[in-house]
Amino acid sequence: LASVSLPALKRGDDILELGANPNLTSINLNVLTNCPQFDLSNDTSLVGISLPSFASTTNFVGTMCTILTLVNTPILIFVNGGTLDFSGCALNTATVNQMLARGVASNVNTNTFTLNAGTNSPPTDQGIADKATLIGQGNTVTTN
Repeated sequence: LASVSLPALKRGDDILELGANPNLTSINLNVLTNCPQFDLSNDTSLVGISLPSFASTTNFVGTMCTILTLVNTPILIFVNGGTLDFSGCALNTATVNQMLARGVASNVNTNTFTLNAGTNSPPTDQGIADKATLIGQGNTVTTN
């Protein structure tokens, strides 16, 4: 599997599992708004994914996507008690900061945010403040 294009998919009612596809380089889910569990783990050829309409999830996982640098989720809100795990990737600073900002915007207090390991960039500036806010709210946050 090298590409996934589901341009009309608006919601997933359970698990959207696109992981373990070492040749996957392209994902088109531009109108996806909701998916309780979205997994991209071990997609080792994926460099970036943009989910401009993705608005709600409990678990968003993309571990060991070793060259993944960009995850764009500008309106994402996390459900309390969930997990964001993009450990073992190559996330750039903007992506790490955006993911932390989306956590703060979600106003959650029992979530786990894991953005460490691999060559993920550490948070900077507002990302550092957002990490502290998330921890202060009761979440677990791990970054490089």
